[in-house]
Amino acid sequence: MKAIRKITIFTMALFFILSRGSAFASSEIIINEFLAKPSTGNYEWVEFYNPTDTAIDLSDYYFDDDTDIDSDSGTSAKVALSGLLEGKKNCYWELPSYLNNNGDSPSLFKVGQNIAVDTYAYSSADTDLAYSRIPDGGDWQSKQTPTKSQTKCADLAPTPSPSSQSAASPLNLQSNS
Repeated sequence: MKAIRKITIFTMALFFILSRGSAFASSEIIINEFLAKPSTGNYEWVEFYNPTDTAIDLSDYYFDDDTDIDSDSGTSAKVALSGLLEGKKNCYWELPSYLNNNGDSPSLFKVGQNIAVDTYAYSSADTDLAYSRIPDGGDWQSKQTPTKSQTKCADLAPTPSPSSQSAASPLNLQSNS
């Protein structure tokens, strides 16, 4: 009886440790929402979401409008993120003109990796309607009323052609507000 009790306790403890480990193993931010076609005079924006309970250093990531970090097939330069995104929080970045109205692939890359850690391809954008994960971090939905975070991410800046082998530093340029 004692052996069965010990095995049961050991199994429960192992399950608890492994399930906690897997819950915290994914320390990636994701693209949570974006507005690709704002009305005249307004900015495009992209919102990032931290689905973990731990803070994530945004300087470990690049944002682009295509899915290939080594060749810039999109129409805009890659940008290096900066700042710290606390656990279970969102922040946004405004873009003067970055995403195409007739389709694009907003993508997030981790420094040193040659594949996107998150991307979403769309074929057209409607004025003032967002592509959103519902709920935060959930499944993508199109033609949504924007729910942009109230928190602005630290400034983002164009980078000199980052690749899967290099980690370029962000330039000190101001983002638009």
